[in-house]
Amino acid sequence: MCPPFHYSGSGDFSMFASIELFAYGAAAVIDSVLLFTLFDARNYARVMLPIVLLTCGAWLFHLGTFFHAYFANLASPWAATIHGLAMSAMALGLVLMPGAMAHILARVARTGMVAQPPADPRYMLAYWPVLFVPLIVMRVAADPRGRFLELCHSLVWPYLGWTGLVNIAAATACFMLPQTGRGPQGAFYRWLGITLLGMTLLITVAAPCALAWPAWLPLLQALAVLAPLLPVVLFTYFVVRFNFLQLFVERTILYAAAAVILLLVYQLALHDVHARIEQDYGINAEILQGTLILLLALLLPPLRRRILESLRYLVAGARMVTLRDQIRRIAVYITQHAGNAPPQLLAGFAEELTQAMRLAYVAGWVVDGEGRLVSVTGVPAALSTEQLAALYAEVARQPHYLFTRRDALGREGLATLHTANASAAMAFSARRVRGMLLLGRRERNRDFGEEEANILVVLAEQLAVAMDNSLLQAERLAAERRAAQNERLSTLGLLAGTMAHEIKNPLSSIKTIAAVIAEDLGDENAHAADLRLIVGETNRLAATTADLLAFARPGGEAPSGTNAPTLLNSTLAVLRYHASRNGIKLDAHVDADLPAVRIAGAALQEIFFNLLNNSLEAAGPGGCVSVRCQRHNGHLVTEIHDNGPGIAPDVQDQLFQPFVTTKESGTGLGLYIVGCRVREAGGEIVCQSRPAEGTTFTIRLPIVDA
Repeated sequence: MCPPFHYSGSGDFSMFASIELFAYGAAAVIDSVLLFTLFDARNYARVMLPIVLLTCGAWLFHLGTFFHAYFANLASPWAATIHGLAMSAMALGLVLMPGAMAHILARVARTGMVAQPPADPRYMLAYWPVLFVPLIVMRVAADPRGRFLELCHSLVWPYLGWTGLVNIAAATACFMLPQTGRGPQGAFYRWLGITLLGMTLLITVAAPCALAWPAWLPLLQALAVLAPLLPVVLFTYFVVRFNFLQLFVERTILYAAAAVILLLVYQLALHDVHARIEQDYGINAEILQGTLILLLALLLPPLRRRILESLRYLVAGARMVTLRDQIRRIAVYITQHAGNAPPQLLAGFAEELTQAMRLAYVAGWVVDGEGRLVSVTGVPAALSTEQLAALYAEVARQPHYLFTRRDALGREGLATLHTANASAAMAFSARRVRGMLLLGRRERNRDFGEEEANILVVLAEQLAVAMDNSLLQAERLAAERRAAQNERLSTLGLLAGTMAHEIKNPLSSIKTIAAVIAEDLGDENAHAADLRLIVGETNRLAATTADLLAFARPGGEAPSGTNAPTLLNSTLAVLRYHASRNGIKLDAHVDADLPAVRIAGAALQEIFFNLLNNSLEAAGPGGCVSVRCQRHNGHLVTEIHDNGPGIAPDVQDQLFQPFVTTKESGTGLGLYIVGCRVREAGGEIVCQSRPAEGTTFTIRLPIVDA
């Protein structure tokens, strides 16, 4: 894939020579990282064999080039041996790279991008230049201190021609692959094709220029030697950045590679500088090195944080292990109680976190997507609502970040933390919930470390997701209950209508016969009271049957407009006689010239009659019922209030559901029918009741011209 240039071997470690040697060493380190990644047991099954051989070739070439350059002028016998082995490795690497590329082309053309296709011995033909490696090794063995280009000069031009053809064919294949142009995979093939064409152009230009202008040879040879690193770097970037081929990259290897490259920089660039400074100015090299490390730590925040974490582990390693165990228990607690309601989940989380972090307290606020307060726990008494709102607005600009006294919270934010005796605050959010956590002071007023802050952020995110899932599950269960309730009501309505029709006619016959017999026997007969009881019970059953028919019958379509005051006054006129007989005061205030409402007249009369009749029964003898009807915000609002004993809170939540009643002889369908009729008209009905203070029903119906 590149011409077999060699290090000049001049022996002087000038600036360019040092940079050149560092580049060779860094290239070998990068090749090593990729090679270790490909040989990992978790990755090997996903990678084609020629890709591994291609990486091995680049690694052998760059490693051999580095040692060839480094040991070129050392006089010891073992240095000559290493020099010869380095040239042999360079030769083998140069042969493997174009052979592996040709192997890949043949594989892709025959079986596509399959990682482990059936073996085919014909692929070995791609490595035919390996036959020349023994010849080069023999020449190297005869002159281990010779120059690599002179030892294989007769093979240079055939090698350049073969490598150029392979590179052009591979670039063409990259542009023709179906995956090119779609996503990270397509971008990789596209950039790989461009890189291969650039390498071919470099080979075509570098060799003639080196022959025409020998002074440019060091620069041209460095470019040619480093050219095979471009596909390796490209492949490594896509593996790390886009998880290309789903390869697992061990971060420890990346850290080790960075450390080795830093050592190369020090050895090849800074070591001589340190020696010169120590010789000229008498400054100790170790002091200078320590000063440089300190400056790096101060200038680079990631390095500074890593050093602080290392020191923290060194000083308090056992405590960090204990903290991790406690945090793990909190994560398990959130997972186990994810089905609980947000208030329970927040309270348990606050208690667990307080114990784990040894905080003075943990306060939390959670609101849903519509801004309604869902849960609150541990609110500091010293904080006002305005301070909490201002603090939340400040930390919510960057959710899932822990703001401590050291962060740029602003004066008001820091003052709020001080007032609340808190050490940190953070906002969190999910799809349906958002909120804020306020963390109290720690033991000895210690600040949170980097790892502790990261742990808190992760726990807050897990808490937000658990609360969001809890609300979602509650909505799903409520929807399922409503669907089941509607299905039961539909079936029950059909059954009720059938039964009511079947019962209505026999009841009429029974009532008629009982009334005729009672009339014939007269009031003096001993059975007259029994007959009156039969007639009364028949009337009660007839009323229940009428309720069942109303329950089964859907509300009619709303006409163009219904005059609500007329219907209300007529209903009041009917019920005033009943109220006066029981000593109930019925007070009505109906505004004049009220507009029509969008509801059928029969449905509206049914609503008024049921509510007024219930209020009269609730008020009882000597009670009071007041009615007010007026226009408000595009609606006709009717309020019916009684001073009865009120309705229990647990019954209020189910008041408009079927078969829920507070009467001993009630069917539980009256208020359900009222609620259905109001909702069918697009209105709203609300019940407000307090024990011993009475009950108020408020009906809001849309106005026709609103």
